[in-house]
Order: sequence, then structure tokens, then C-alpha cells
Amino acid sequence: MFRVPRFVKWVYPNQIWSFDEKGCVYLTFDDGPHPEITPWLLDYLKAENIIATFFLLGEQVDKYPELVQSIRENGHDIGNHGHKHLGLGEVSSDAYFENYELGKRFQTINYFRPPYGRMNKSMALRIGEKSKLAMWSWLSYDFDLEIPSSVIIRKLEKQIRQGDILVFHENEHTEKRLETLLPKVVEAIKSKGLQFNKFP
Repeated sequence: MFRVPRFVKWVYPNQIWSFDEKGCVYLTFDDGPHPEITPWLLDYLKAENIIATFFLLGEQVDKYPELVQSIRENGHDIGNHGHKHLGLGEVSSDAYFENYELGKRFQTINYFRPPYGRMNKSMALRIGEKSKLAMWSWLSYDFDLEIPSSVIIRKLEKQIRQGDILVFHENEHTEKRLETLLPKVVEAIKSKGLQFNKFP
């Protein structure tokens, strides 16, 4: 499902799934920075006058600090995606929380997006005491190369609405795809009269 079902928002009300600002959508990128994707992405966003939010991984930040600086210099915000891309079921609760804490050191806004979007209620409460929990209302599936880009665009044209938080990725699965997919996404969103905004 590209769009998060409404009942999920009712079950997990403490997470942020969308925003109320009229006429705006929110473009986000997970898993970076990436040595190939991030430089292109920053150039593209600048050319289109788009501000986005990057949920970066600490281990990638350590590898490419110059790209993190470029993200900041271009006016984008940086949220926390953890130090490593760990799912809650992969490690103990304490190790997961430690991974979250390590990811906080480079953020510019106090938002955390859990890897894979998976978080149980107890961890949501624990982390939610320290950070806002940023989820999404529309998932691009840019990482799933079996889904044609044309299908993604058709879904977006039918489903996108103001206030939506959209998720894309900077990783080895999207390295060859994002450059062709993202401009089509941006064109479709602009054709609806929507603007791109930072997280409030």
C-alpha cells in the first residue's frame, strides 16, 4: 500500500503521519547520506527550489560528513534515523534505544523516524518523551524495482493530498532510480498546485 490506511493513525496516535498545513506536502529522504545520490539530489532540489527533510543514518554521516554539511548549507533539515538501520525486532529494546540516542548527535530538528517504520507502543512512548516520531502518509516504494515507475506516478497522481509526508530513500536500491523517478514525482505534485515545505 502506498498510502497508509487511516486506521493505522488511530492505532498509533502518538506518531506523526501528516501535517495540517494547507497546500503543502513534505518531501523526506531516508538512509543517507549517499556518495552518489546525495550530490545529485541537492543539485536537483536547489534547481527546483524545494526544501526537504533528510533522515540520516549516523554510520553514513561518519563516512560522508562533507555531504551532511552540504545538506545543511542548502537549507534542508536533518532528522534522526538511528546510527544503524536497525529494526526493533533485530536487537534488544535497550540496544535499539541506544541506537536512537547515537543518531541524535547530528540532527537539526528533533524528529526521529524508526527504520522500516516499525515501533511498538512501549518504545514509542520511551522515545516519544525525547523526540517527535515522524512517520509518513505516502510511501514511494522507490526501493522496489519490481514496481515500475509509471505505476508509482499513477498512484501518486490519484492519492496525493495536502499535508502528506512522502518517503524516498538514499541507498543502493534507489541509486539508479531516483534520478528518473523524483522529477516525475515533483512534476505531478506541482501540477496539483501543491508546494513543498519543511517540517513545522
